[in-house]
Amino acid sequence: MDYSLLQIIEEEVLVRLSAGLLHTRVRLVCKQWKDLIDSPRFKSLHHKYHSGFKGGERSPPIILGLECNGSLAKCNPFGQERDKDWIVINPLPELRFYLLSCAGGLMFGRITSNKSYVTLNPLTGDLKVLPPPPLEPLPSTAIMATHTSRQRYWICISYMRVVYLYDSSVGIWQEVSLPEGWKHHCYAKAINNKVYYYCRGLDHVDTGLMGVLSLDLESLSWSTEWEIHGYSTPSRCCIDFLVSPALEFFKVTVDSMYHLSRLDAASKGFVEEVGLPLNMKEGMSHVPSCCYKDTIVVAGPKQLEVLDYKTKSWTTHKNKKFSRFDFLFLFTSSLFDPKH
Repeated sequence: MDYSLLQIIEEEVLVRLSAGLLHTRVRLVCKQWKDLIDSPRFKSLHHKYHSGFKGGERSPPIILGLECNGSLAKCNPFGQERDKDWIVINPLPELRFYLLSCAGGLMFGRITSNKSYVTLNPLTGDLKVLPPPPLEPLPSTAIMATHTSRQRYWICISYMRVVYLYDSSVGIWQEVSLPEGWKHHCYAKAINNKVYYYCRGLDHVDTGLMGVLSLDLESLSWSTEWEIHGYSTPSRCCIDFLVSPALEFFKVTVDSMYHLSRLDAASKGFVEEVGLPLNMKEGMSHVPSCCYKDTIVVAGPKQLEVLDYKTKSWTTHKNKKFSRFDFLFLFTSSLFDPKH
């Protein structure tokens, strides 16, 4: 496609706008702008502009909170709005959609009426029905990742020593086994084309072995990021695992407080970083968390806690509409088409 100077200028201007504004308003102006915004080239440029610079994303993500009954809500603790409370959303208003994971502006979930599994862009409404996965995924076992080009995505479902992997460029599920001596320990986080698993040794190999393994989704190769031998299970069991954009690893434990411990590479041990008092009488057996830049967000009972990891200071946002969430997800709208 030959580009005139006018087209180049239009592209340079439009690429700076948010995905929401582009899709809901700008692409309706004329056919030329619609074709430009819908083109794979523009979608790739838009993603690179909004995420590929030194400061990180130009538009901060929202947080999605998932209740055990499937109800979904959104909150914007990183934006400039004064109201930080949750708003109930339904990505597919005409259907009952249960979210399992999300990444790159896409959602992976189940349509409960016909039990089909789909990837969905809730902004554009684009949807792709996936082949049935080998086993029924849960939010605790499913993880979604996207390529930096936003033209390819993966879905991983883990069970014991196997990761079932869906690659959008291939369109089928395949099996990837964990390295010898390891089994999955329920927690996984994705950053671009890698998934980080919090694992432990097989019982007959080394019950005191704990570690973080990463799976490169393009090469399907494993790497050991961190490990510890001789580990004995503490009184506070791990309930969550976090990975920061700087590839720092944390485990979360809870008693009457929320405890955040860093997985230290130098000492090959756990270094407790910070604690937060929580009212566990509200029925909280699980306290979901997520990382964004230098902040860690915790969905406590009837409140949202935001930790500035550099200063170790907490900010509290009262939650008037929901008492608890079981899972938290970071989500940023995009023009990513799940069918491509």
